[in-house]
Amino acid sequence: MELYDVIGQRHSQRSYAKKPIDRQILTRIVDCARLAPSGVNRQEWKFVVVDDPALKARVADAADYGKFIADAGACIAVFYGDNAVCPVEDCAAATQNMILAATAEGLGTCWVGSHKSPHSAAVKELLGAPQGWELAVLLAVGYVDEPAQPRQKKTLDDVLSWNGFA
Repeated sequence: MELYDVIGQRHSQRSYAKKPIDRQILTRIVDCARLAPSGVNRQEWKFVVVDDPALKARVADAADYGKFIADAGACIAVFYGDNAVCPVEDCAAATQNMILAATAEGLGTCWVGSHKSPHSAAVKELLGAPQGWELAVLLAVGYVDEPAQPRQKKTLDDVLSWNGFA
């Protein structure tokens, strides 16, 4: 699949078939995350793949806006460490790489913002995150049950200007 096609086909999905994802596919997706840019090339991140149904259900229960995680084939928790120079940017770049890789694999995703969220401490505890690591993102990944209706995006003319803010 061409990159521009993948970007155009990506939509946040919140309805998943309760179907496991082969770990080789999940490994390829996370491998794309580790190739993302990071501040000063610190690569101060950790990706915890949760594919155990009982643990996924507990993560979903903790996440206020991520109840659909329980039905997804997996949830990838993205953490950053104390030594990250640009933690939010690093984790965002890595997460976007995973979203595009998952789309190319024929999977749906939904980004659950977790940076300094009320559910972050509970998820950190559930996943055994050591001191000095913070949760940035929960990414639901799975086979789509009911395709989401694409939301209207602003036109390019609405968001692009040249040589200044117009």
